Amino acid sequence: MCLTYRARKIFFSFFKGNKYCNKMDWPLLTEDDYERLIESIDLGDEFFQKLAAFRSGLISPEMRKWQLMAHQAYDTLSERELQVFKRRLKQHSFPVIAENLAISESSAKTYWRRAVRKCWDTFGVNLS
Repeated sequence: MCLTYRARKIFFSFFKGNKYCNKMDWPLLTEDDYERLIESIDLGDEFFQKLAAFRSGLISPEMRKWQLMAHQAYDTLSERELQVFKRRLKQHSFPVIAENLAISESSAKTYWRRAVRKCWDTFGVNLS
């Protein structure tokens, strides 16, 4: 499970300050320990990402050209287009995307359309 920095802080602050959590569960968790724990989680996240990249290289040779094209398509997307694109690929709805990114629903749809158009252009899809 990958947690953002903010999510990690909330998660650990819950345990450090929760009156329902037995103090003996975290008797020696100092600020230094907390920082080391966060660093360890970050290292684990980095390792997981590198391992995923390695695994992606194990796809069949006939699919590798599509993988390379996908990377080219991602490189053409703006930061906001990529944020919307990733969320849509995870099947998030436009209202949810708009709320998460603090944009309007119509803007989320516009970013999605632009991202898909750029992908089609990269893949050579002719829409005429």
